[in-house]
Amino acid sequence: MSQPAVSTTPSKNTAPSILEWLYKHGTLLAILAVITYFGITQDRFFTYENFSDILRSISIVTLVAIGITFSLIVDGFDLSVGSTVSLATIASAAALVLYRQEIFITLLVPLLLGIAVGLLNSLLIVKFKLPDLLATLATMYAINGVQLTYTKGFSIYNDMPLPDGGTAPGKFIPSFLFIGQGELFGIPFSVLLMLFVVMAAHLFLTYTKPG
Repeated sequence: MSQPAVSTTPSKNTAPSILEWLYKHGTLLAILAVITYFGITQDRFFTYENFSDILRSISIVTLVAIGITFSLIVDGFDLSVGSTVSLATIASAAALVLYRQEIFITLLVPLLLGIAVGLLNSLLIVKFKLPDLLATLATMYAINGVQLTYTKGFSIYNDMPLPDGGTAPGKFIPSFLFIGQGELFGIPFSVLLMLFVVMAAHLFLTYTKPG
């Protein structure tokens, strides 16, 4: 009676190699190394005030990065994000300072502008079959032209002079400034907003059918 053949082929190693592990986690290791270095060399690095300022400064960038993530997931890329954020900022400032609108309108206008730019990009890419980089590059330059034409290169601020010789009728109100500068339970509100959006994006991408 013949014995069953025994395979002598070595089993394939399924454990990730060191290079693969570094490829996946290298960015995190670099961040930890930078934190460790400055924590050792700077006395005030590991303080609440410092980490609060760092998180506050990256909160806006994180919100923008989440939007880009959705574009990258579908093999696309949006070059108009930065100019869209700038246009939204100008629009909200103008609504509040130049046109003296309520806080609801001040927050709604930039959201509607962002939706409009997104729909325009979608129209150029899906309907007219333009490459995403070319379409969003054109949108970026168009938006930059619009905002420079509107502001003439000047910032919008309280009591800014107007062409007719008067001053801007509105001001940046505390409830508006609270979004970027205020704190809730000792945590910057912008950081809480960032965490909420990150969690919502994670749940959408992980547990929903469209995600």
